[in-house]
Amino acid sequence: MALALNYTTESGINIPSAYCRIDQIFVTKKNTMQLSVNFYADEAHVVPFHGEKYKTDYDFTQSNPLNQGYDYLKTLPEFSVATDC
Repeated sequence: MALALNYTTESGINIPSAYCRIDQIFVTKKNTMQLSVNFYADEAHVVPFHGEKYKTDYDFTQSNPLNQGYDYLKTLPEFSVATDC
């Protein structure tokens, strides 16, 4: 599971189909989770060109953390036009 989106780096380089993947999830006992999201030039690349961390609530009664993580990312403005891949 991953997301694809048009991404422009801080230096202005446009990557039309950046591959964004949650590579690590940390779930705490206080119902929060931290997501480590890496951005790749495409699905075949193994070295990310950028990484971000996000924090959100985690519901232990719902689906697995990975699904919840991607659902959360899709609510953020920077992922609003991302597509599943």
